Amino acid sequence: MPESDEGELRRIFPALSEEVARAVAALFEVEMRVEPYEPAEGEPVYAIDHRGPIGNVRLLLWPSLGRVDVHCGPHSWIAKQVVECEVIDGLEVIFRTASGGMLFAAVTGDVLMVSEGSA
Repeated sequence: MPESDEGELRRIFPALSEEVARAVAALFEVEMRVEPYEPAEGEPVYAIDHRGPIGNVRLLLWPSLGRVDVHCGPHSWIAKQVVECEVIDGLEVIFRTASGGMLFAAVTGDVLMVSEGSA
């Protein structure tokens, strides 16, 4: 677990997994739940609900599909082909996609998505 120059603890995971779901739930200081549905038998979906000062955030992690859904109010963002997850303690989680996109969910309730593209 590398530590940044600012002293923030950053954990990077190579893909979505139950371990990522547990780390994200710990970041938001809530319990994760296993949803009652699965994309296929034995492929759990993890739900994390967080009440932030700016907005309430619901994350659904689909490890077997490499997919993350983030809902905040009436808005939704979906990241597919998630290849890396970074949890920055006290700040946010970043989901990176195979195409270079990123989906951020902060403990404040902020959500940001950056699509792939050239510089």
